[in-house]
Formats: sequence, structure tokens, C-alpha cells
Amino acid sequence: LKKFISESNGKLNLQGKIQGNRTEPKLYFLFPKTNLSWNDWQLNQAQGELHLDSSKNKKWSFKLQANQLKNTTLSLSPIRINLTGNLQPFSLQGSLSDFKSKIESVQIPILGLHLKNINLALNKNKNVLQGYGQIDSGKGLLTFKSKTQLNQSNFPSVIELQGNNVEISHTQEYKITASPKLQIQANTQHVEATGLISFPKARIKIKETNANLVELSNDVVFVNHNKPSISLPFSYKTNFKLQLGNDIRFRYQGLRTKVTGTLDVTQSTDHPILATGELILTEGEYSYYGQRLKLQPHSLLNFANSPINNPNLDVIASKSVWVL
Repeated sequence: LKKFISESNGKLNLQGKIQGNRTEPKLYFLFPKTNLSWNDWQLNQAQGELHLDSSKNKKWSFKLQANQLKNTTLSLSPIRINLTGNLQPFSLQGSLSDFKSKIESVQIPILGLHLKNINLALNKNKNVLQGYGQIDSGKGLLTFKSKTQLNQSNFPSVIELQGNNVEISHTQEYKITASPKLQIQANTQHVEATGLISFPKARIKIKETNANLVELSNDVVFVNHNKPSISLPFSYKTNFKLQLGNDIRFRYQGLRTKVTGTLDVTQSTDHPILATGELILTEGEYSYYGQRLKLQPHSLLNFANSPINNPNLDVIASKSVWVL
């Protein structure tokens, strides 16, 4: 095999037979179980069959089975692939059954995450493709299951996600754990997501790099300034309830506080994110021009089906002054 594919190892023994006449033969090829490798990939106990029928049927088929396909970070087992189709005109149909994969670890630097023990399983039951999986992130576990209708043209799917104390960000600015319970209904034209996301713990410390920048007046107009837009091939709608626990700490510019509360957050295609509810600033202080002001109890950020970046403020900060 190395003569044909560089950096590969293994032996591939082909067996076969030819039937029929010269112009419309039937060909059958088989390679028995073997172990193959390429770079750091290993394909263990692989065997396959190829049928080509150029007679009146004009059919072809390919089967591949292997105990395992793996490298240093990824393991897929077992592998069962069945492909069939027509020769003239050419067509392809396929099936994938009892598919399992395991990825030891994956790093996402932009979020500071190190995901471990990623397991995925797929199986086909009649016209339904079912999926199951789980991921370890931080000290938490995220699980999911899915169902996709393969006999419908828009492939309607239902995905359920559930987790407990799952680390979703671990950067200098954002250290956040979440416990989601979500349902996603999707097809090729539309995606809709609903559910609850609880945040038991978070440390949000936004850099103050731009704290001293001067804001431009509202009279300033940029000519020929168009914001880049993102066009998605499907519509979407989300409706989440966000619950902030008792260990959420927020720091930005002169504000240091603990936050708790509940928000109902919605968004749909070409519309802003809207929020309803209130966030309570339970304790903290605000530093302003060298003065340290203490936040009074029941300081609130209120949202009344308003853009999530534009809450109504009901915040009181004060400082006791001794008068001689």
C-alpha cells in the first residue's frame, strides 16, 4: 500500500470475480479483514465489498465495515457504511448504522475551554436517525439526544440538550458555568430553540481599555457607512429563560457588584434580542472620579420587552459624609 499512498502502512489483499459478457460484465471485489494506517490514523479490522453490475440492472453497491478508526484524539467505532445506487444515470443512496465515536479532548482557545470525553452515537431505526452524546466541560457534564426524520425532504429534527455546571467560558474576562435544559426543533428552513439556562456561577471582569474614550455626539453622521450584515439560509426563533444564581459577580469600569434575577429572552430573524424581567444588584460599589459609592439594596435593572442592551436603571449609590 505504501507504494501507492505515501506515509501509509499495511497490506490490502483484493479478491474478486468477473461474470457476464465483455460489454456488460458483473464485477465483484472483496478485501478481507486487515489493519491499515496513514500518518497517525489507524483503521483496524477493516473489510469491504464492491459490486458493479453493468448488465440490464445497471446497479452498484459498496460496503465497508471496521472495528475502529482512530488517531491520538479521535476514536470512531464501529464503522458500518452501506452505499448503493445506479450506474446510468449515476445515483447514490447510503446508510450508516450503529456509529459510535469518542474524542478524548478538544480545545477551544477563544473560549478558554478544554472539552474532554466527547462521546457520540448514531443509529438508524427505519426512517429515523437517532443521536446520543455527552461532553465533559470543567466539572460539569452536557448530554444531548436527537431524532431526525429521513423520509421527509426538509429533514425535521428535534434536539434536546441538558447539562449541570457546564463550563461555557474560561477566559480572563469571562468565567461562566451554566446548567442548560433546551429543546431545538429544526429543519432545512427554520430553527427554533426554547428552554431554561441557569447560571450558578460566573466571574465577569470586562477590560477597562476603552473606559476613557470620549463618546461622539449624536449629531455626528457617517457617510456611506453600512454595517456588515449576516445572511443565514434559514429563519430562526429563540425563547430562553435565564436564571442567575447567587454567585454571579460582575466588574466593569468603576462598577463592582453581585447580580441575581431572571430574564425571559427572545429573538427572531432580523429582530434584536429582547428581554423581560429584572436583575438585582445585591451588593457592591461604584467608583466615580475617585469617590467610592456604596450600592443601596434593591438596585435594579428592569427589562420590559426591551432590547437587552438598553435596560431601565433603578440604581442608588451613596456615600456617608461626616460634617464637622
